[in-house]
Amino acid sequence: MVLPDKTIFIQGANFLITIFVLNVLLIKPIREIIKKRKGLMADQLEKIEGFNGSAAKKVEDYETQLAAARKEANELRAAKKDEGTAEEQALLSEAGKEPPAPSRLPAPNQDAG
Repeated sequence: MVLPDKTIFIQGANFLITIFVLNVLLIKPIREIIKKRKGLMADQLEKIEGFNGSAAKKVEDYETQLAAARKEANELRAAKKDEGTAEEQALLSEAGKEPPAPSRLPAPNQDAG
């Protein structure tokens, strides 16, 4: 059986000194590094959220501009189509009013007789 003697007080003091030294050399610096890292991560998260909001706004603006461009293109296409149809009708009506063009085929030879 082990009987406690005066060395237990020395071991207790040694234990407390070791805890103090570990706290000063390891635990406090590690806690500070973790605290800085949390702050950095919070800043980065705020920046990411800002970029996401900006990107969403840019996408929305792009889609709005794209829709406007498509609408303008459709209107232009419809106008050109109507213009082409009107020109076609004008050409067809003009072609119907003109007398037939004389034939440019040579007359048949009647020397063979």
